[in-house]
Amino acid sequence: GNEVKNWNASKAREAGIETVFQDRALCPQQSIVWNIFMGKELKHRFGFVREKEQVREANKLIREIGFTSKLIDAESPVGNLSGGERQGVAIARAIYNNAELIVLDEPTNNLSLNETQKVFDFVLNVKKSNRSVLFIGHNIYHVYDISDRFVILDRGEVVHQLNKNDVSTPEELMKIMRETIKAH
Repeated sequence: GNEVKNWNASKAREAGIETVFQDRALCPQQSIVWNIFMGKELKHRFGFVREKEQVREANKLIREIGFTSKLIDAESPVGNLSGGERQGVAIARAIYNNAELIVLDEPTNNLSLNETQKVFDFVLNVKKSNRSVLFIGHNIYHVYDISDRFVILDRGEVVHQLNKNDVSTPEELMKIMRETIKAH
């Protein structure tokens, strides 16, 4: 209806939805803390940025979502991070923006197995914090491993939904997808 027609990014944000796109919209030459707070800085009443507080908060966020390396902290430049770690920074920014639902658009695209596992770890930590993740992907094995529920789309239309316990293997899920889309 009307609500969807007038839907936009700021309404999504107000509803607690943040999207992390494939390019992650990060500034590689800037620090992790700068990328998390970009445009939403913590400020004193005279307008000065509360930098120490931002660094503390960013360090807390990146640890919370699963950054374990002691070599990475809030002041590390994003340009020094791997693809999976950059995805983690984008997810941390979404959490800072109070997202209850984080939409990840092809988060494992062009990532090695090791980097893909880092993204999975970040997603599992987000789920533990009682937030939801909508994981959009074409790699059935990635989607199968990380998901609790599947929604199958055909040209943008929802054609089938099922829970993980309704399907026992990625191959079975592919078979259901083929049959559903053929019938549609």
